[in-house]
Amino acid sequence: MNIKLKTLVTGGSGFIGKALSIQLSNMKVDFDSPSRQALDLRSKDEIATKYKNGTFDLIFHLASSGVFADPDDISIIENELNMVKSLLPLVKTGGKFLYAGSMAEYGSSGILCEKDICTPVLAYQRAKYDAGKWIYKEAQNYGVTPIVTRIFGVYGPGESSKRLLPSVLSSLRCHNKVMLSDCLQIRDFIHVSDVAKTMITLMEKVETPICVNIGTGVGLSIRKVLLSLCDEIGQDPALLLFGARKRSPLDQSILIADTSLLKETIGNVPPQRLLDKENYISLIENRSFI
Repeated sequence: MNIKLKTLVTGGSGFIGKALSIQLSNMKVDFDSPSRQALDLRSKDEIATKYKNGTFDLIFHLASSGVFADPDDISIIENELNMVKSLLPLVKTGGKFLYAGSMAEYGSSGILCEKDICTPVLAYQRAKYDAGKWIYKEAQNYGVTPIVTRIFGVYGPGESSKRLLPSVLSSLRCHNKVMLSDCLQIRDFIHVSDVAKTMITLMEKVETPICVNIGTGVGLSIRKVLLSLCDEIGQDPALLLFGARKRSPLDQSILIADTSLLKETIGNVPPQRLLDKENYISLIENRSFI
């Protein structure tokens, strides 16, 4: 990446944002990344006070109003739209705006392709989908290249302790039983450092699709992943109480990225690192991997 390009990273203190910030710093890229406390990204007035329109060559927009909110809180939709409406004008003509969307936007099960019709139901899903649609429509009016990324099952260092792998690992280490669904769902797990690297590579490309999946294209059974994790730390698999909870009605059976477009665009696809189970703990917790 051209280190002279003026770059903004939103959500730089978040899960994916931290991994991206580390990689950009290692590349000697000088970037701005205001905290939530320092700047309300939903406020055009605050943003206008801090920046002028056309300030940045590149914006990585990773901040999300729905990360820690109730996924069915409809205020998420308005907040998400307000952020992209405030941020897009900050990109210079000819610049690029990358938006971190989600696999949840599809609202369906299967090997999911960017051309598929999306049927989002929950407010979080609709917020991501609506923001992406707004970016598609408006970016050309600003002379900006949009890149909307739909990110699949990201995991790794910095992930919230409430999420699947960290929470199960914590319980197993304490010899606690873990109440689980049947865990037969198939997911496309992708390491956070690979997500960050892919985002940077997309920004470096001259030509990019408007919307592209970020995943490995390889699906793994959640049950198999958890049993392998249990085995690696030498814990009794009987602690994993599969079927103790019912699945959510909206918990899709299969969520795998069709990575054909990603491979066509950047020439490769991130590896499925969880296939090498001996690396589980380092992949989840070890920052030196990045």
